[in-house]
This record gives sequence, C-alpha cells and structure tokens, in this order.
Amino acid sequence: MKQRVIVADTGDEYLVVTEKKVISDASQVEVTFYNNDTASAVLQAYDENTGIAMLCVEKRQLSADTTDQVAAATLSSFSALSQGTIVIAIGSPLGEPFSILTGNVTSSSYEVSTVDANYKVISTDINASDAGSGALINLKGEVVGLMLQSYSTREAQSTVTAISISQISKLLEKMSNGESPAYLGLEICTVTAEIAKSNELPKGIYIKQVSPDSPAMQAGIQVGDVLTKIDSKEILTAEQYEDCILNAKDGQQSTVKRMGADGKYQDLRFKVVFGTLQEN
Repeated sequence: MKQRVIVADTGDEYLVVTEKKVISDASQVEVTFYNNDTASAVLQAYDENTGIAMLCVEKRQLSADTTDQVAAATLSSFSALSQGTIVIAIGSPLGEPFSILTGNVTSSSYEVSTVDANYKVISTDINASDAGSGALINLKGEVVGLMLQSYSTREAQSTVTAISISQISKLLEKMSNGESPAYLGLEICTVTAEIAKSNELPKGIYIKQVSPDSPAMQAGIQVGDVLTKIDSKEILTAEQYEDCILNAKDGQQSTVKRMGADGKYQDLRFKVVFGTLQEN
C-alpha cells in the first residue's frame, strides 16, 4: 500500500497522482480511502520522465460517507522553499503506509537535468528509504512537493527528496486531461548572456544530449546545436522549451544554430514528429 494524492475532483471522478513504480506490476489497481472504502482505478496518463502516473477513480463506486469527507488536496503555488522551512512528509517516506514525519528543507537549489525538462529538487533532513513515496506538505496543509527518491543526490539518498508541485503543475494539468507529455528527446541547458559571451555561443538552448532513436535524433538534431525556435516561437530559456514541449504538435519546425566548418553558427530547420517517451 502506497500513498497517493488526490489532485482534482471533477464532480464524477477523483484524479489521483502516484508513482508508476507503485502500480507497474499490477493487473488491477485499487485505491483505498481513509475509512477503508475501496474503488478500482484506471491509468489516465503517465510521464516516463518523472515516473508520475495519473489515476482516475469514479466516485459512484464510493459510499456517500467517503465522498462527503474526501476532498482534493490544495496545491501550493510557491515555486521555491527556503532552507530551514518546516515540512511534513506524509504517505510512506520509510516504505511503510500511513507514515507522518516532520523535518526541514535543507536545499532547493539542486537541479536535475532529465529528458526534455530540468527540475529543481527539494532536499530535506527527513529519513526515507528507496521505496519511500508520498508528498511533502507545509504547515498550512498545502502540498508543496511530490516525493521522487530517484532524484536524490548520492549524499541525500537516505532522506526525503521531492520535486516542487508548482514546477509540475502544467504537467499534472495535461495528464488530468488524459494526455501524456510529448517527447522530443533532448537534455538541455539555457545559454545565458554570460555563457554566450564567455563561450562564443548564440543565445538559446544548448543541447547537451540527444536520446537514441528519439524524435530529435530522427529529425537530425545533434549534440552541440543551439535550439532557438520552435515554429515561430523564440526559445531562449529551458522554461520556454518545456512549455513548448507540453503544447507540442506533430510536424512543428525547429530552428537550431549549428557551427559550420568556418566556425560560424548557421540556422538549420528540422521538421519534428513528436512522440511519447513510454513508446520509445
């Protein structure tokens, strides 16, 4: 039994966030509520990148007592937590259900670079296990982060690690609509004005890695290219890139700058057919 978070109540359904690893081997998924009322759930959408899964539970399966008492969680809109902030880990931080532990944020500046997204990780001093799951809440009862132990640093593997809920709010909204995120297959970083000047690079998104057999590789995009546009939209930051990926459409034109034999960067355009990561 693992902790799940109800992120939305549509009137007829509860939308529940969990980790795919929790249900990966299950032939049938059931969600148990506070009073042991149980209902079957279906997988609404899944993001291979973070491992987050969105489940859908039809409320007609539940008793009136349950639906009267259960409400969707309040999600915090703050993007960063300062060092020393008190947080509460609920769910299964130690791998055992219904655990509640308190502690402090030790860092929120460490960044993980993953396929098509960069995430700042919330580190805490709360004990955890590799099998831990659940959520971080603040003293107002708002969800501030989802536990993702796979994003722990080597030094913090035994403590609760989470991604800020505000960072993935658009992702959760897309998944709530039954849509899995688009996939291009790039690990990227922003070319700031300082980096551009010191490394003689054009402004845009520097491509650090191209995933094998990804849509980006199939289109011809290479490591070392600098992505500057998707269709007519200028892309200058990793955040702008991530927003474009969330709203991507097949057949979009991507413009990258690539260094030629003369040492100068030239514009190249590629037609990209987006996929979804779990299919690749």
